[in-house]
Amino acid sequence: MLDTTITDACKKRTAISESRVAHSRAYEARIRTLRGYAAEDDDIGKVNEDSINYFWAFMKVTGFERQAGLVMLDSGDFRAVWRENEGHDIGLRFLGNQQVMHVIFKRGAGGQLTERAVGTDSFDGVIKQIKRLGLLQFVKE
Repeated sequence: MLDTTITDACKKRTAISESRVAHSRAYEARIRTLRGYAAEDDDIGKVNEDSINYFWAFMKVTGFERQAGLVMLDSGDFRAVWRENEGHDIGLRFLGNQQVMHVIFKRGAGGQLTERAVGTDSFDGVIKQIKRLGLLQFVKE
């Protein structure tokens, strides 16, 4: 019984590790694509390298396993977005200096907005908001 539990735990850890590698590759490809768009678009300011660096730092610190959509704003900042079928949304804009602008929506069974959190906070502060709204499993898979 213990051997089975250990084996299952090892398989899960391996799957998570493989998932993180796949997500990292997808993020790297998306960032390259967005850099290309920025180079061609006069409306986009200079790519905010701090924003990219803090996105990577945040992902490493949090261990979020669910793939986020990644976009670049006209300001050159990067924004990660997680959307869920029930209507929950988490949008994080990486400003640099370990500051994250966040917009988090939690919806009820009927799709109505039940709670939201909006503001600018540290990495830890954003995680606390996500936990407070009961949405951590949403980004952890």
